[in-house]
Amino acid sequence: MGTWDKAAAEALKVLGKDAKIPDPPKAVVKAMSDFEKAHATFEKARDEIEASILDLQNHNSAVIHALEQNKSKLQKEDFGLKDGDQDKIKKAQDLLTGALDHIIEGWNDGNKGLDELDEHIILLGK
Repeated sequence: MGTWDKAAAEALKVLGKDAKIPDPPKAVVKAMSDFEKAHATFEKARDEIEASILDLQNHNSAVIHALEQNKSKLQKEDFGLKDGDQDKIKKAQDLLTGALDHIIEGWNDGNKGLDELDEHIILLGK
């Protein structure tokens, strides 16, 4: 209770050395002690949540990279058709890679949400 201690020392200077500043009531001391314990529990939980969010971010990014790689492979895929079927192949590639673009966009949005959540969690209690 640094603020209280400082104020009590200043008050004692004003009152003189024979004066006695009362100690804080036991209820205040207990409440502050209980708060410190609860705060320590909260800090531990926040640290665990931060680690979990980082793990999610890393796995989310891994999914995005795997989807991007699959998209690149599909751009070369011939689907077992002959060279004369290039129009069909191109159309199928466009459909599938377009779907992957949409899926990847969703995963990127998820990453943005995790980034925002991470920032808020880090700032809690600071």
